Parts: sequence; structure tokens; C-alpha cells
Amino acid sequence: MRGMRVIGRVAGAGLAAVVAATGLVSAAPAANAAGRPGPVVQGPPVAVALSATQAPSAFVAPQFRTTAFATFHTPATVTIDARGLAQVAQVRFGAGCVAKGLVATCADTLDGDGASDGRILSRTGFTASIRAGVKPGAHGSYVIRATSPLWHGSVTQDGQVQIGAPKLLPAPLVDHQGLTVGSTVSEQVSFTNHGDRPSAGAEVLLQLTPGMSFARSYRNCDYVSPTGWDFSMALCHFPGTTVVPGETVAFAQPVAFKVGRTVRDAGLRVVTLPDADPNFALWGGTVHRGTGAPLGLKVVRRGPVTRVTPSHLPTIGSASLLGTIAHFWARNTSDLGLAVGALHGKQGDVVTADVVLFNNGPAGVWNDPRIGFRFVAPPGTSVTSPGGNCHLENPAVAGTYVCDNAAGLLFAPNGRVDWPFQLRVDRVLPGATGRVELLSHLPYDPNPRNDSAPVVLN
Repeated sequence: MRGMRVIGRVAGAGLAAVVAATGLVSAAPAANAAGRPGPVVQGPPVAVALSATQAPSAFVAPQFRTTAFATFHTPATVTIDARGLAQVAQVRFGAGCVAKGLVATCADTLDGDGASDGRILSRTGFTASIRAGVKPGAHGSYVIRATSPLWHGSVTQDGQVQIGAPKLLPAPLVDHQGLTVGSTVSEQVSFTNHGDRPSAGAEVLLQLTPGMSFARSYRNCDYVSPTGWDFSMALCHFPGTTVVPGETVAFAQPVAFKVGRTVRDAGLRVVTLPDADPNFALWGGTVHRGTGAPLGLKVVRRGPVTRVTPSHLPTIGSASLLGTIAHFWARNTSDLGLAVGALHGKQGDVVTADVVLFNNGPAGVWNDPRIGFRFVAPPGTSVTSPGGNCHLENPAVAGTYVCDNAAGLLFAPNGRVDWPFQLRVDRVLPGATGRVELLSHLPYDPNPRNDSAPVVLN
């Protein structure tokens, strides 16, 4: 299963990033030249976990946000007070900072990234590295303050560097072939803490490709239902479970999934994280809580007893968002085809050849690298603008283009994607005809007759 779209991880700088914020200060808006108030800027939670076995150092940067949907480029003065880290980490300040001990003043430039979450991008920060001999469970704090002409006062962000982190990794899943549309398939999910600190609870993401659905609803899982032919997700929470290093736990029973009528090539992705991981966000649609009995966890292999306090915070990269994947193949077909509308124009005109790649179903198609087509312009015309990311098949020969950028697209049943080609009519030739054709006939396509279509001018 290739290129599966996933949940988002809240942006954090460097190898790790959560700041267990102990305080939050907002800067009041400043009046701009027109007398209107500027944006309100806040310092929301950010954080860092360091682990001798996973991420012994990390770059930490301010992570401010604004309530305004703003993009700006403005100077700022950032002060970093890292004296609270002296016992747990070595600190190295970035370029543009003037340091006096563990306090640095940095010249920075802040930019709004234009995203709806109002994130402000900073260029300054510091690198924290674990001090030799510091044990998992230790922690220290730092404070970042920023002032700028963009706002009145200062924005403050208080953070904490924690030493040691859980690393929850799922076991491989089982692939399934020859499934029947309408049937149910099950997977057993288990995972092990490969980190150096216990996990404070656990959460498991289950992500299904379009057409698959969950056969049961559990009341300790949040579900994202797709809008149209799209991915489904469930995030299951186990807040009362402590998974110590070396311990393996598993779902109390296999989870079941329904094979929908639009499924041919599908899959399941499993990602495991500490519960309430502050770097993790579920997105993609309306979230609702399940209604059935709770999904439980059982211990498969116990880990050694430890006095280290559990943590919700993994290092970034320790819990891979790639997770582990199971492939599901169902006995189904997808009828892909091509069509082009009629073209009319006189000499000197520029006309549009709208190439349509469609899927008559019944199954959807997604992420197939073999999907693409060839476009041959009618004699007497020149391509002034090829559709999409199409390119000349042979740079030395004009008029024939290959469009192989369809591989990552989702083709829902009865769906279509358009590629507009702009053609200049150099000469009007009676019966001038070009051609579009699929680059290859796909084995799951039962109808080769619509794999090509003429491009007819006048």
C-alpha cells in the first residue's frame, strides 16, 4: 500500500517538541498605521522530550500563534532563559543570539504561515542535549519571551524538557487476499514499548483506505467518518494503561472491518502512541465517539518493574506515523477509460482539448503507479499548454505528451479527473485526428475498449 494519507502531527521543531506549558501569556494587539489593532499573539503549549536511546538532542524554537489569519514579516527580539535546564541538559543557542550564560537575546524575524491555525514561524531557538548521567524521569524548564512592533508587551512561553520517553511500536499485521465484497476481515493489534520510560496510557490510530469501514463501534474510540469516497479513522484511548519498557500489550480481541462494494486494493494502517500525546492531532472530518462496549487491552509479555514516572510525551520520530500496514485485496474490478470532447477552431485559434480519465467502477482506484496516458496532438496543431504536469514523451519530438501524474490520485467509482490541453490551430487539415491512450491496460480493468479515444479537430 503506497503513500497512504495520514493524521497530522502538530508541527514541532527538531527531533522532539512538546513543552508542557505551565503558563500562557497573550500579547495585546498593537495599533497599526491605520489605527486598527494588530493580531493577538499567544504562546501555546510546546515541549521537548530527550532520550539517550532515541533522541539525545533536540532543537527547540518558539511556537507562537495568532488569532488573526495573517501573513507578515516583522522583526522581533526573542529572549531565551534556559537556566532551569542547567541540571539536565547542555544548551547551545542558535545563530543571531547573544548569550550570557544560559540566557540569550536573539534577533529574529517572525512570519505567519498563512494557515488557519495561525502558526507563527520563528528562525531562532536553541539545541538541548542530555547531560551525561541524567536518568529518565528528570526534567528542567525554560522560558521564551518575544517582543515585536506587531504587538504591545511581550509573549511568554514556558516549557519543560523531559528526560526519557516511551516508544510504542506496533507489531506487523497480516495481509489478506481473495476477499469477497461484503465480507468481514479481522486483525489482531499488539504493540511494545521500546523506549526508556513507561507510557502514561496509550492510544491507537486505525486508518482505513476508502471503501473499508469499521464493523464495530467502541465507546473508547473516536471515529472520523469520510465525506464521500475517502479514508476512515478511529483513535482508541487507553488512559489507565501503563506500558513499561519491554512490555507488550494487545487488543483484548481482534478488530473487524467490512469490505465495501467499492474495494479492490485496500489497507489498514496502525499507529501507536502514548495517550494524549500533545504532538498528535486527529483530522480530516467530523469526529464522533463510539457507542458500543469498550475495546480492552491485555498484557502479552510483562516488562520489568521500574520506578521511573510514566510520560505522555514521546520523542518525535519514536512513534512513527507510518506505523504498520496490512493490505487487503478483494475480488473486484475497475473500468478505467478516456474521453475527449470535440474541438472546433479556425487557423490561429487556441482551443482546449479536455481529456477526461474516468472510472466506471464498481471499485475505486487509488495510488496505482501504472495509471497514466499518452496525448498525441492532431496534425496541424501545436500544444501551447499541456494539462497538469504532463511532459513531452521525447523532448526532441513535439506533439506527443505523457501524463503520468495520476498515480497518487483517488478515483472514486463514477469519478473523473480532467486534463485541459491548450492547442493552437496552425493549419486547418480536413479530418485532423490525434489520440489519447492509457499507458497500459490494467489487469483489473474488464473493458479495454475505452482505453483510448480520438482527438478530433473540426
